[in-house]
Amino acid sequence: MKEKGKYFGHLKDSDALHYLRFAALPIIAAALIAVILVSDRDERKEEPSGTGAEVLLEDETGGRDGAEKESSESGMEDMYGESSSAAPDVEETDPAEAFAGIDISHYTLKQDEDPALLAMVRTYCQAKEDCDPELLARLFGKSGLSENEIAEEAARMELVKASVKRYENISCYYIEGPETDSYVVFPYFELLYRGAEVRMPQLTWVYVTKTEDGSYVMHEEVGEAVAAYITRIGEREDVVALRTQVAEAQAAAIASDEKLKNIYSGESQVVVGN
Repeated sequence: MKEKGKYFGHLKDSDALHYLRFAALPIIAAALIAVILVSDRDERKEEPSGTGAEVLLEDETGGRDGAEKESSESGMEDMYGESSSAAPDVEETDPAEAFAGIDISHYTLKQDEDPALLAMVRTYCQAKEDCDPELLARLFGKSGLSENEIAEEAARMELVKASVKRYENISCYYIEGPETDSYVVFPYFELLYRGAEVRMPQLTWVYVTKTEDGSYVMHEEVGEAVAAYITRIGEREDVVALRTQVAEAQAAAIASDEKLKNIYSGESQVVVGN
């Protein structure tokens, strides 16, 4: 297997595609490989009121015999004065093209250079290991969970913990986002399943912005313009190359470990953008 920093992903996998958003934490004991995808931009254009594309930080699940599986707007109004006899001619602008003029060729895909972003990814993994819904919620800028919500999410997280022993070789790749202090982040980690000898590489992605207090927050959903920008990032040569390498690392891990073969019985992909 290649050095940790080289792995990214076009992931091959299990018998289901799973997504993580906080509102429905992907805590299932069914076999899969992590899958993240951004909703197709064209489909979003057809939705009324400019519904934003969902951005989901994918997650991992436990063994196949765990049974349960879980699938895991903006508007603009022109106003005219009463004295105007008719609305002036206004050229309509596709909201998805708002960041189309940004030259992403000047950006560099970085790894672990921002300690705060790396700490965020490590905290995410720690929240999963500790089955801590409140900590996970804070990463998405959420708070005030009820006791019932905490208990339900913790129970789901325990199902994953029954199959996933720990998260190892945690890393954080990222590239500048379209907004001030924003990033397209690619968390990387390797799952050690209980009973497996070989770690399973995982790649995810999530959109991150900085808050007023200087901390980072992950976003479950983004608008059309951000989604279109992330699609362009996913098509960069360096990102595609890393995704391909992670796919190869996953295939090698599955081929070399009987436990992983039993877990990952299907096939899927991590898609960044369309």
